[in-house]
Amino acid sequence: MIVKMKKLAVLCHQGDRHATVETLQSLGVLHVVDSVRPDNEAIEKNRDRIEAAKQALSELTPDPRAKATSALPTVKRVSDVAGDAVLETLALATKQKSLAHERDVAEKEFERITPLGDFDPESIQKLIQTGLHVRLIKDSVRTPATISGEADLFTISESKTARYRLVVAQSEPTITDAVDVDLPEMSLTALKAHIAEVEHLHSLLGWKLAEMSTHRGIIERWLQTLQDELRFLEAEAGMAQHGEQVAYIKGYCPAEAIPGLEKRAAQNGLAILAEEPTPDDPVPTYIRRPAWVKPIKGVFDVIGIFPGYKEMDISSVFLIFFSIFFAMIIGDGGYGLLFLGLTVYARKKMPAAPSAPFTLMKLLSVCTIAWGVLTGNFFGIKDTPAALEKLQVGGIDGAFGIALLVGAWIFQKKVPSLSDRFCRLLYVMGAVVICWGGITGNLFGARFLPAFLDAAKSDWLADGDNAMRLCFLLGSIHLTIAHAWNALTIMNSTKAFAQLGWIMVTWSMYALACNMILYEALPFWFNAALIVGFLLVLLFMNTKREIKREIHTYFVLPLDVIGNFVDVVSYVRLYAVGMASLAIAMNFNEMALAKGITGPVSALGAALILFAGHGLNILLCVMGVLVHGVRLNTLEFSRHIGIQWSGHAFNPLHRKSQITETSP
Repeated sequence: MIVKMKKLAVLCHQGDRHATVETLQSLGVLHVVDSVRPDNEAIEKNRDRIEAAKQALSELTPDPRAKATSALPTVKRVSDVAGDAVLETLALATKQKSLAHERDVAEKEFERITPLGDFDPESIQKLIQTGLHVRLIKDSVRTPATISGEADLFTISESKTARYRLVVAQSEPTITDAVDVDLPEMSLTALKAHIAEVEHLHSLLGWKLAEMSTHRGIIERWLQTLQDELRFLEAEAGMAQHGEQVAYIKGYCPAEAIPGLEKRAAQNGLAILAEEPTPDDPVPTYIRRPAWVKPIKGVFDVIGIFPGYKEMDISSVFLIFFSIFFAMIIGDGGYGLLFLGLTVYARKKMPAAPSAPFTLMKLLSVCTIAWGVLTGNFFGIKDTPAALEKLQVGGIDGAFGIALLVGAWIFQKKVPSLSDRFCRLLYVMGAVVICWGGITGNLFGARFLPAFLDAAKSDWLADGDNAMRLCFLLGSIHLTIAHAWNALTIMNSTKAFAQLGWIMVTWSMYALACNMILYEALPFWFNAALIVGFLLVLLFMNTKREIKREIHTYFVLPLDVIGNFVDVVSYVRLYAVGMASLAIAMNFNEMALAKGITGPVSALGAALILFAGHGLNILLCVMGVLVHGVRLNTLEFSRHIGIQWSGHAFNPLHRKSQITETSP
């Protein structure tokens, strides 16, 4: 739900500007709009600190094994501790980058002079200091260099095609058919030692930066404090002045928060002017979602979309249909099980992280598993190949992988001195064995698909025509929801009849898609629905006052009807991408197992092909979700419901950090 907003101006005495902003920041309900450009020395200094803190955090890799700084020195303020950590981090990072550049230059030089062999360049410099002309040249063995005048030639190194020679003469010689080569500054041995020394120093700085990661937590908290201070300073500097005594700050506030704000304003001697926003005002969008819909916010954040204030919040519909689209595009219950397991594992490893992304992934994984059950698709196995049937008894049992995982967990908990790498190896081996047991249909000696899963499989969905029909049906339902939502929103206007007409046109396009693609006969109601729907749209798409201004919409209406048909048909991409994923999985299974498993080498080769093939397939499926699953919601559905995603989020002036400074 998009919360109703009010346009607000808070007036105060000129001398109370600072206190007024403090009051508003403590309330956290006003989205500030600057009246004048907020720019001064304090703001610039604060921005520089923020940039330095962000840069320092980018250099400090989060390490879950590192113990964060818990106790702060009582003799220094938090900002001083964090500031010193930022400066030290940036100094270490700058030096490390300088050493990395120096190492790269030295390695390129080492590669350049390696063909010259290992000699001491100082001996050549001594010859030059005596007045001799010394040049290092490269010429071809087949076409030797031509040198005019008297000169001594010394071959330094030679290959089948080229050679490097040193030319020493009393006067400058003329050399043709050769290329001059810069003399090295140090020998190969010395340069190799220099590279090793630089690499050693680079590694030491890396260790120091790793140690500095213990300060990451306090830097993050300090960064929040700096950001709060910056918003405070910008709000104060952005206040406008009315006469000599009155200053005011403008912004937007939720209408429901106005009474509380007025009460607080009366206590602090402030005046408030609230009014309705005009259509041209850049009103921020404040969305309040139900708890079950909140996980979808992460998808909006990733793709960077936000509805405008006058638009609609489609989060609930987006979540429902995105989950369905995700399941159909991934299309494999085995992948769903893998996603679910990884999500549960990641949640255990990151208990302090926000729960919404994990909740969303659990929902998407369960939907994918359910779709895999309905279609009978697990890891691309439709029918167990003969080569796998031989392995189902006496082969590698997935239960052994479970035993490995449990054993690794017990070792890690009960034997702390045991190497973490050894436990991780057991985890990886366990996961691989479980996957192999699932692929070969061998889990606790049972068939891969138990009887209840076979019974749950839908024979109707096994027919490709039925699957495409389902896609057209989903698309029609999706677009119908968009137009019905519009009709309910404007139900007091005659334009609601136009939305009803679009619903009739949409279902006519569904029937037409089934006719043209699946060769089904058109239903008896097709002509009536299409004609009546078109007339409703034509007659009620604009009010009487809008007809003259929107006359162009009547000329493009036939194209809009054609576009409606295209939109319904476009949902077939769910079937197409899902079938492509299944085909890739089955082909990799065939590639790995067609010749059977004859020994350890062939088993290892098959396992590598299956791991790489299914890994690539999962990556392609995820890309398909981002391209197609998101598109159907943000383009097709959004275009029909009239959302342009032109909004910006409500971001009130408030304090995020909770740092309290200790006195020096």
